[in-house]
Amino acid sequence: MDESTHAGEFVTAVELPASISPGSYSPSIDCSNRVAGTAALTVNPVPTEPTPVPSGAPLTGDGTTSSATGGPFTTAGLALLAVGGLAVGAVVIRRRRAGARS
Repeated sequence: MDESTHAGEFVTAVELPASISPGSYSPSIDCSNRVAGTAALTVNPVPTEPTPVPSGAPLTGDGTTSSATGGPFTTAGLALLAVGGLAVGAVVIRRRRAGARS
């Protein structure tokens, strides 16, 4: 047993057999200083379906290095680019007309 970060508490590692049945257990703990107690232990059943194994590199970055395309934000991003382009075009046309009036 090792001391915990909290006063009066201890931690330990216990190796359980692979053949243990799922369920709740309350093993008794007897210390060398004659203090005894119980611990609550729950064994969960082993999942029947295998955990999927990731493949390929993770998609990370600030967006400039990401290779993910066709996601839900692609359409929104293209729409914002189009609106920005139209706004720039409107400003350029307005400035040309204002410059021609002078």
